[in-house]
Amino acid sequence: MQQLKKRKRELEIKLKKKKGDQVRSQKARENKKKKLNAALKENPELCKILKIRISSGRPPLEEEQTLLLKTIIYIAMRGLASHDKRQNAMYRSVEL
Repeated sequence: MQQLKKRKRELEIKLKKKKGDQVRSQKARENKKKKLNAALKENPELCKILKIRISSGRPPLEEEQTLLLKTIIYIAMRGLASHDKRQNAMYRSVEL
């Protein structure tokens, strides 16, 4: 009976220590993230060097593929996307 109580006490102490470690680790991660964000706001060139985006989510296509919209407009302009014999507006994507 004494051994069970002793074992229980040891396990409670280990659990308490692990919970404390968890809280300390979480605080350390949050502090590290705050410091990194503060440094990135002070020096925006670090974002480019470290390849870190400040905002979350997928970046707009205009950032990754700058010529995409220009190319789409170029292709969609009247006469470029379709053959000359196709006179119907249905085949042409943009009417000028």
